[in-house]
Amino acid sequence: MKSFYSLISLFYSTFFIINAQEVSTFAGSSKGYFDDIGINAKFGEPNGICADSNGNLYIVDTFNKKIRKVDILTNQVTTLAGSSSGYLDGIGTSAKFNGPTGICIDQYDNLYIADSGNNKIRKIVVSTGEVSTIAGSSFGFNNGIGTTAKFSIPVGICTDNNGFLYVADFGNNQIRKIEISTTNVTTLVGSTSGYSDGFGTNALFNNPQGICSDMKGNLYVTDSSNHKIRKINSSTAEVNTIAGSTQGFFDGIGALSQFNFPYDLCIDNNDNLFVTDNYNHKIRKINTKTNEVTTIAGSSLGYLDGIASTSQFKYPSGICYNQENFYVSDQNNYIIRKISNNLSIYNQEKLRFNIFPNPCTFFLEVEIDNITSNTRLQITDVLGKIIQNQKLESSITKINTSSFSKGIYFLKISDENKKSIRKFIVK
Repeated sequence: MKSFYSLISLFYSTFFIINAQEVSTFAGSSKGYFDDIGINAKFGEPNGICADSNGNLYIVDTFNKKIRKVDILTNQVTTLAGSSSGYLDGIGTSAKFNGPTGICIDQYDNLYIADSGNNKIRKIVVSTGEVSTIAGSSFGFNNGIGTTAKFSIPVGICTDNNGFLYVADFGNNQIRKIEISTTNVTTLVGSTSGYSDGFGTNALFNNPQGICSDMKGNLYVTDSSNHKIRKINSSTAEVNTIAGSTQGFFDGIGALSQFNFPYDLCIDNNDNLFVTDNYNHKIRKINTKTNEVTTIAGSSLGYLDGIASTSQFKYPSGICYNQENFYVSDQNNYIIRKISNNLSIYNQEKLRFNIFPNPCTFFLEVEIDNITSNTRLQITDVLGKIIQNQKLESSITKINTSSFSKGIYFLKISDENKKSIRKFIVK
C-alpha cells in the first residue's frame, strides 16, 4: 500500500502536470568558463540557444566567445568551437568569434552563428567542428554575395530548412535573407529605425533581435525597442504586429498586451510562440491563432527554481524547444534553465509517469499511467552507461537503488515510438 506521502506526492504531481510547469537549473552555476556536468559547468554569458535532432543543446556563450554543447541525457557541457576574442575560421577551438549572439541549426545539424562583434554569419559543421564564414565583412550595410555583404550587429538568426537563413540585423533595423547555396544576401523587410507595418522596406523596425520560422513560411521577430512581436510572410514580405504595444507588462490579446524589451523567441509544434521578455524577467506565450499573450514562467528579478509562476529569472535571453521541454539562457544568472513541458500536452505521444521519492536512497518507485506489453524501463548514469534495462510487468515498479553510487541518473520509459525521460538523484 502506498504511504500517505506517496499519495500526496502523486496527487500534486498529477495536479501540476495539468496545471503548472516547473523551472529547474539544467546547467551552469556562477559566472566563468568551465566544461563539466550540469551545475558544475560555468558560462560567461549564455545567449542564443538551439537544439539538434537528438535534443542536444547548443549555446552561444557570448562573454567567453565560444559555442558550447550540452548533452541532453547526461548534462555534460563541452566546448564545440571558439577560443579567445577575434576572428578566425578553423576547426573547433582554433576558431575565433567576437561577441557571438544568435544561433540556429538546419536539418543536417549544421549550426549558423550570428557573430555580432565581427558582423559576420558563421557556419559550424557539428560533426567536425569546422567553422567557416558564409556572409558578412566589415560593419555597415550592403547586399551581395558572401563576404561582399555587410551587416550591422547581426543578432538573431533562423533557418526555414528550405535553403534560406534569416538574420535580425539589429543595427540596420532590417531582416536580411541569405540563400545558403549561393550565400547571396538580400533585404527582406525593413529600412530605417521606426515602427510601421507594411510590405518589404516600407515596414519599419527598431532593433529587431530574435527571429524564428514556422512550417508555413512565416517569420516571427522580437522588435525589441518597439516592445512588440512582429509577423512576416516570407513569400510576400508583408509585416504585421501580432502582440505588444507600449513598454510594460500586461497579459492580453494582441495590442492589449505589453512587453519590456522582448529578446528571443521559439515556436512549438502547435505554432505557439514562446518569448523571453528580457526586462520583465519572464517567459511569455503567444497563441498565434488568437494572439493571446500569457505568462508561463517568471515573477520578479532573481534566481529561483520551482513552480513556474513563482520562479525567478535574471534577464533571460535565448530560448528553444527540443520537442521535449523548453530551455532558456538565463543570461545574468549565467545558467541554462529548463521549463518542463507540462502545462499543455503538446505531444500526445509522450508517456506519462511519476517517480517517488526524488532524491532517493534505497528505493525508487515508478508509476506509469498506461502500460502495455511493450513498455520498457532503462536507467543510465550521467556518462550514458546503462545501469538497468527491463521490461515492465506492472504499472507500479519498485527499483532497488541501494547499490547505486550517489549521483545523477536518467530513467527512460519507452513503448514502441513513445518515450519519456526523467532525471533522478541517488543520495
